[in-house]
Amino acid sequence: ELGFGALLLSGELTEAQKNRIKSPVPLGDAVWGRAPLMLIENCVMGVRDNCFGCAEGCRKKASLTDRTGESFPVLPDLYHRTVIYNSRPTYRADRPAAEKISFRAIYITDEKDAIKVLKTVKQGKAPDFKFTRK
Repeated sequence: ELGFGALLLSGELTEAQKNRIKSPVPLGDAVWGRAPLMLIENCVMGVRDNCFGCAEGCRKKASLTDRTGESFPVLPDLYHRTVIYNSRPTYRADRPAAEKISFRAIYITDEKDAIKVLKTVKQGKAPDFKFTRK
């Protein structure tokens, strides 16, 4: 009655929690993607305060590096905010889906080789690159 055609469930839910959800629409599960860790209301990529069309700086890719050397992508969103993403993508395509899952979703953020990611997910095998489970 709210007009939703499908729902994408949080990656923080366990398989048991996903199976307990009652929904009149199909439920989906993200099997690949970088989790957003922080949303900054201001654009830190460009230096303009009122940038309606986005400065060239907003289109640049950036990253933060922690004390262990892990690199966290920093990307702008459509609303002129900044999102800091996890250093490693979550990967669960090689695990069976919960009973209530009707579809699987993939978040592409900054992957240089999206075709390789899509093929890996389609095969449902463990990837040959660094990833996290949750």
